[in-house]
Amino acid sequence: MGYIQILGCYSASMTLNKYQSSQVLFHKNQTYLIDCGEATQVLLNKHQIKLSSINNIFISHLHGDHYFGLPGLITTMNRKGRTKPLNLFGPRGIKEILTTMFKHGKSWTSFDLKIKEIDKEEDEIYSENHLKVQTFKYNPDPQVLTGEIEILTNYAQRKKNLQLRKKMFEDKEDEQSKRQLERLEQKYTLGDVNFDSVIIIDFGSSLKSVLASLIFTDVDQKKVLFTTVNQWFDESIFYENTVKN
Repeated sequence: MGYIQILGCYSASMTLNKYQSSQVLFHKNQTYLIDCGEATQVLLNKHQIKLSSINNIFISHLHGDHYFGLPGLITTMNRKGRTKPLNLFGPRGIKEILTTMFKHGKSWTSFDLKIKEIDKEEDEIYSENHLKVQTFKYNPDPQVLTGEIEILTNYAQRKKNLQLRKKMFEDKEDEQSKRQLERLEQKYTLGDVNFDSVIIIDFGSSLKSVLASLIFTDVDQKKVLFTTVNQWFDESIFYENTVKN
């Protein structure tokens, strides 16, 4: 089981102790960088995370506070003599941005920079080392969003699983079956979702709507880690009755 270290999450604002978006996922002895706002390489150094340990970088979207630190980070990797490839995943446009900067700055990398641009929902953009990354685009309209999250979480099938299991015990009179039925009556669905973490790239009320929809579809917060790349400075998120982690 991996864990995420939050380096920065303070949206476009940045002060001496509040930094732009950057998160590090540690999983199976591998280091994955998620977003690269300004000062990311300073924070990596502060937390003693070696640049050489990062082989995959994921950029969520092209707001500056999520990628302005990327050119400098790549340049530093190159200056320190990196030779192994670096995989970069991001929205369409990220390749043009970096190519233009490196071209005019005459600072091409000596290592292989592999850029995969993502301009539509793909079932899977990365799969290696027992880690699978997939993207999911949703409609921010609350009336549509919940239905889309239900599909993502296989909600209908998990509801059906529960009903089928309850029927197995409804006509039985033994105490063990009665206790089992009582436990099932406390559940809303039966079965796990097919992911163990979700990173939400959104803001404001839309962010809260996504969190609420995940809870509504009975995603177990003890088994699935919820992470956002924005807005942890908004304390109102923590006051939401349904959001605990």
